[in-house]
Amino acid sequence: MNSSKNNIRYKEYQADVLVIGSGYAGTFAAMKAKARGLDVLVVDKGRAGLGGKTPWAAAFQCYDPASGQTREHTLESTARDSDYLVRRDIVEMWHEDSLQRYRDLVAWGAIEKNGEKNQGDVFRQQLRKNGVKLLEKVAIVDLIEQHGTVIGAIGFFNQRATAVVIKAKATILCTGSGSFKVPGYPIGSLTHDGQAMAYRLGAEISGKENVDPHETKKRFLCHPWGAYGTEYQWPILPKFDTLPPPPMKDGKPPIDGCAPSDDPDYVPLDPNAPPPPPPPFPMVEGDEMTYAALRGDVPVTPQVVVGGKGQKGPNVMPEDEELHFSATAGMAMHRFDGIFTRMGSHQTGVTGLYAAGDATYSAINGLGVSSCGSSVQGARAGIEAAEYVSGLHSLPEVNEDDIQQKVELVFKPLQREHGYSPAWVTQYLQNLMTPYFVLYAKRAETLQAALMNIEYLQKNVVPKMKAKDSHELRLVHETANMVLNAEMKLRASLFREESRGAHFREDIPARNDEDWLAWVIISQEDGKMKCTKRAIPDEWKPDLTLPYEKRYRKRYPGELEYRGAELNA
Repeated sequence: MNSSKNNIRYKEYQADVLVIGSGYAGTFAAMKAKARGLDVLVVDKGRAGLGGKTPWAAAFQCYDPASGQTREHTLESTARDSDYLVRRDIVEMWHEDSLQRYRDLVAWGAIEKNGEKNQGDVFRQQLRKNGVKLLEKVAIVDLIEQHGTVIGAIGFFNQRATAVVIKAKATILCTGSGSFKVPGYPIGSLTHDGQAMAYRLGAEISGKENVDPHETKKRFLCHPWGAYGTEYQWPILPKFDTLPPPPMKDGKPPIDGCAPSDDPDYVPLDPNAPPPPPPPFPMVEGDEMTYAALRGDVPVTPQVVVGGKGQKGPNVMPEDEELHFSATAGMAMHRFDGIFTRMGSHQTGVTGLYAAGDATYSAINGLGVSSCGSSVQGARAGIEAAEYVSGLHSLPEVNEDDIQQKVELVFKPLQREHGYSPAWVTQYLQNLMTPYFVLYAKRAETLQAALMNIEYLQKNVVPKMKAKDSHELRLVHETANMVLNAEMKLRASLFREESRGAHFREDIPARNDEDWLAWVIISQEDGKMKCTKRAIPDEWKPDLTLPYEKRYRKRYPGELEYRGAELNA
């Protein structure tokens, strides 16, 4: 179809279910919806199965009670690791479905006998084999909403300035997380697009105060994983059709019921043995790495991005072993921020709109949990969307004038002769947000100062970005989403007046269970961003009769001293 205004052409598609994104979550969502006889269209701004973080998945962790795992243990460990902000309803979904999702991947050939991964091409093949329609290299930048119901999306082809209008009865956001396109961590295509689109329509966002501590070795700038690992983990994907039993120690499985790593020097720890002396470079968990670095316990040099190049701070370790921490600036740990779906569901609170995977908040973190959790959530979101669609007889009526106006807004940056380039705005955003004292070691005054700059960008720069071609047009919309994400992170960090999980306030370096066993919920009200507090269910809270030092095993810099001064006061 050709529009008559401003010579903006657009191509129209229709489907029962539109899935945006084709990683683990998107593939499973599409497959489940298609299995129920629906017309399913998957759209990806790259190549199906090969975008976002999917190619970098290093494991697939399942819940298998036959291996000695228990629901009680995983519920407690995920609660403790998240400082009790985990979505236990989503953990229970993982309990119920994760082993079957692993078996699905084996049946598809995405996990081979030798443990090699091949999920990207396999996902694409499975989608095509089962009759799912694919629309690749199309950037979706806005949702179509009418009378409070999402009825499709608008985007354009990356390689040509042709708009795409998709009308659908249900839409599932499987768009992943995002960062500030900082060099090093290979997720530059992820810019919180789905979260931004959902937020603008009234969905709730949570967890934005959290940060991601994935460091990047200087020698391996595209290798995102930590240097020290965890005590127990699956090998790089299970090596057999069935999950291997856990190793036994004196007739007992390891503490977390998982198989050990492939490290030839690996020795299972005896949980009853006294703790060993600290090594020269202490082994710390990912979300503790930044805090350990700030204490000087781990030899790390934070990196500040200036003009796309790394600028090192004081060198405290050998040049060839340097670790850079801003590699994932703008991102929270996997699934520690995102769309806050309805309890026990993947419904976003906006009729016709669902979300799954790393685009959603669950606060379940760990090696292999993102890929597995996204598979579980994607499958369930596909089923939920299919059930919703089954009650609709036809596509809702669409106001074509509204669609035309939205298309024109999407393409407006191409028509500007003067303005700001998205590359310049992105560089400014990186320089503003990646220093460790902004998002990693936070203080109210630095957060407020950064927020003042972001507010200026939102009001005076983002609306004036220009593009010379379809490539820059995609960057304009991605940059706008990154700036919105920066505002969310700063407002949530200011609002949570304590330290918890992967959120460290240097000026308030301790948890406050009396006031902050709660999620920070971000929503839009009268066009303005609003932060509110939502208490977690009482049954999900820690044992408040335990002393603070036993309730929490992780320590922030200055935490105990702060608490001592607070108690004395």
